[in-house]
Amino acid sequence: ALALFVGIAVGAYSSIIIATPLLVWLRRNDEDVVQLEKKALRHQNARAKEAESEQKAGRPAPTFVDGVALEDDTTIPTDAETSEPAERTVARTATGRTVHKYAQGGPRNQPKRQPKSKR
Repeated sequence: ALALFVGIAVGAYSSIIIATPLLVWLRRNDEDVVQLEKKALRHQNARAKEAESEQKAGRPAPTFVDGVALEDDTTIPTDAETSEPAERTVARTATGRTVHKYAQGGPRNQPKRQPKSKR
């Protein structure tokens, strides 16, 4: 039993700690990986320039609530304001995409099964 446990532990360690970085190192010169890295670098540079231009324009940084970036005119309600429902503006994700209204509403209601006597 001890040998089995040691084998499982060593296998898990080598798969996570050794094999993954080794695979990344071996694939770093593949054409697909190089293209993806260039694309990611272009995207990061574009986002950095965009953030820098917004800072120069004097715009505040976006406000994030539950991982979603809110628009500039959105206010975060306090406890006193949450007693009555208010209209929400369009929420945005961290990448700037608008969140669909159904995704903002919470979990989807599941159908309830009627008892056999009510069918």
